[in-house]
Amino acid sequence: MPRSLLSMTDLAPEELGGLFRRSEDAAGDPLEIRKLLSGRLVAGLFWQPAPRLEAALRAACARSGATYASGREILGGFPEADLVEGAEAAGAYADLLLVRHPLEGAARAAAAATEVPVLNAGDGTREDPVRAILALRGLAARRGEKAPRAAALCGDLRNNRLAHSLAAGLSSLGATVLLVPARGGEMPEHRISGIAGLLGRQPVRFAARSLKSILDMVDTVVLEPGRSYQHPLFSGLPDAGEEDLRRARSAMESLDLLFVATPRAEDGGPLPAGAREDPAHPWLRDEGRFVFRPFGRAAGRAPAPGELRGEAAREIPLLAELLVLALGSASAGVPAEETTGSAEGIRCGNLRCAARRDARVAPLYLVARRDPLVLECRYCGVPVRPRFAGSRVERRYHPLSSADVRRVHGGNLVYFATWQEAEQAGFLAAKRAGSGDGEGSGA
Repeated sequence: MPRSLLSMTDLAPEELGGLFRRSEDAAGDPLEIRKLLSGRLVAGLFWQPAPRLEAALRAACARSGATYASGREILGGFPEADLVEGAEAAGAYADLLLVRHPLEGAARAAAAATEVPVLNAGDGTREDPVRAILALRGLAARRGEKAPRAAALCGDLRNNRLAHSLAAGLSSLGATVLLVPARGGEMPEHRISGIAGLLGRQPVRFAARSLKSILDMVDTVVLEPGRSYQHPLFSGLPDAGEEDLRRARSAMESLDLLFVATPRAEDGGPLPAGAREDPAHPWLRDEGRFVFRPFGRAAGRAPAPGELRGEAAREIPLLAELLVLALGSASAGVPAEETTGSAEGIRCGNLRCAARRDARVAPLYLVARRDPLVLECRYCGVPVRPRFAGSRVERRYHPLSSADVRRVHGGNLVYFATWQEAEQAGFLAAKRAGSGDGEGSGA
């Protein structure tokens, strides 16, 4: 049965390792994947350009008997088409969609609008599992097919979607992940807890000043020739204390990967004051343990002879195997989830969420915790805390702690963050509502 890949946590650890192994076999003998992909149509709905990924997808489809079509080829007016309209139209013709969009949760919204599987190639600041898989495969190849034991993800961990997917992917491979955010660039708590809850591994947090110590000690981050090896996101930070220095030095002894995430306009996050988007972001020297290039090449650096061919030789069969996984396998034992949601109920507070920005995307929440009740937006993952609930039959709302809420049938229950939100939706305050902060104008 076909399946979508919307997050790195959708892949079980053994599936990710198996994907890498099978892509090596496919590189030597592509006949098996040709049998599975022959005659299939793959559509790339890229609201944000990704020419190299698109070229690799076209090559993967051509070598495996499938056909690749861009959104413009299918929809004509693309990318002016809205998210749901584009997914519905492309899904009517294609067997699989790849979605790359500036809104968080766009890939999940597209999957809800069509019956074909969807691969997430980047949705706002949320995740980019397709590119993370390619990056992790390249890293393993450079390390003699060994998975990293420890990795540091540094910099703008709030808005960099590749960093979010790498954190999950590295954890899935069994690596210890160190999170070292720039000032104001902390990875959102719900992303960290999501990794820990699904994979059972908790990324380790470091203070920003610890990263300054790491960079000073390692001397591996190069922005431009002739300039100091200090990333501008961390300039002006105070020197680390003795304990931070000890922890940073201890972490460095086992580190296999240092990844520095910088702000990029395509992720949808704001650039810090005085910062500029640098398509050449810091490059790690080809020395020692710290070799990783997730974004391409530094400005002015030509690829080494055979470098591009070697990268393509890894990426093309891996993408073909990813298409096979989506089209030909069922997800591994995913437990049933308790969800809720209503077009007239609580709204996601994330202004960059697809459910907040597109009226055709129906709100949907995962019940993350019961006591106290915490809902998690199914599109962007941001948690919300409802304070009121009501019945869509009686059209009255109550404080969440009210016994009346427990008597409402689950299918009729609507949650609200505030009483104002409830009354804007046409609900009236129950007569029993108190006079505290739960009081509505109709009480």
